[in-house]
Amino acid sequence: MTNKKKVVFISFYDRICVSTRALSSVIKKAGHRPFLLYFKDDRVVVKDTLSTDNKYYQIISNNLFTGCGEDVNPPTELEFKLLVNKIVEINPDIVCVSARSIAKELSKKVVTSLRSVLPNAIYVGGGYGPTIEPEKFLEFLDFVCLGEGEQAILDIVTTDDLKKVDNLAWLENGKLQHNKLAKVSVLDELPYPDWEFEDKFMIEDDKISPIKDVYDTKTYDIYASRGCPSNCTYCIACHWDKMYSKYNGFIPKIRLKTVNSVINELLVAKKKHDLKYVRFMDSIFGFNKKWLFEFLDRYDKEIGLKFFCYLDERFIDEERIKRLKDSGFSTTTVGIQSTTEEIRFNIMGRNVSDDGLVKYAETLINNGIKIKYDLIGWNPFETNETLRRGVDFLKRLPKGKLTVVFQLKM
Repeated sequence: MTNKKKVVFISFYDRICVSTRALSSVIKKAGHRPFLLYFKDDRVVVKDTLSTDNKYYQIISNNLFTGCGEDVNPPTELEFKLLVNKIVEINPDIVCVSARSIAKELSKKVVTSLRSVLPNAIYVGGGYGPTIEPEKFLEFLDFVCLGEGEQAILDIVTTDDLKKVDNLAWLENGKLQHNKLAKVSVLDELPYPDWEFEDKFMIEDDKISPIKDVYDTKTYDIYASRGCPSNCTYCIACHWDKMYSKYNGFIPKIRLKTVNSVINELLVAKKKHDLKYVRFMDSIFGFNKKWLFEFLDRYDKEIGLKFFCYLDERFIDEERIKRLKDSGFSTTTVGIQSTTEEIRFNIMGRNVSDDGLVKYAETLINNGIKIKYDLIGWNPFETNETLRRGVDFLKRLPKGKLTVVFQLKM
């Protein structure tokens, strides 16, 4: 291609970042050259005490305090320099930043540093953060992509006037302007995420390393769906439809790939890498019973690897648990979130009773599934009384291998 573009994708504290891998595969298929830079690893660090001025969430995991992100592993000046120097070496036409809201300031520092040495590049942001808070990200970016980006990134690399690209937003005289949101992609028609090693680098521990030197090639992360059938108020995965409606767009609440598509992606991954384990990262796996049983029949014959997936008491039954176990499923997470039934129902949007959670956990344990309990603490809706009652509820649960209390970070 005579107009072949070079595009840099930057992600923060996420060495997997399936989203930028998905966008990379789209433009690579169109003949352009993507570079994926992973700025800092997604580590957690054990701490002596909890912080009071933390930015990222903290965790209590079986009585150990741990922190994550910039709170415990901030970028060094050398790492910033390595990132900037690498991007200058690439000399991209477009720099894309994938971020959550928590990475606003980090994104701003990176983009500001790059503009001083690469003033002619176009700077675009995408992900949860820019979609939720476009005005704040546009203080330092040229454009942000609202919602899904597969069609947008393809248009960005082929169009001279980015103000005509669907899903893009920008500031004009200090006011947000945005184009219509394109019809969402058919998942089966998208290329598989880009898991090749070329042009991918991790910046960590004051050095830059090819991703092949730091990535676990024996584990494969995959999504069989996008969205979530639930309505949890604290989790973004089930609110894409509301975010799209804010911009007069439409996206289904949940989309499920065909069985054939998911199996074929796994077959490609098995051929390229020595896979030993699969992680289905869907918010809730197996919510469609007919799809699940058809999928597992083929998975047993053609893939045959042990796997992890997230389940949910509201969308699962013992028949499905037994079938998953037979196919290599051995561990999962039980989301409790609040130990108070009323808070769980009325504030968190999780219509799961105490009795239902106890029965669900017992069913998993009785079928040989190891479980981790997730709770959300530092919750302003809790009181000493609700917490006292919550302890009584927790005592009813069968023993899991791990209990994790996440900090609710507003």
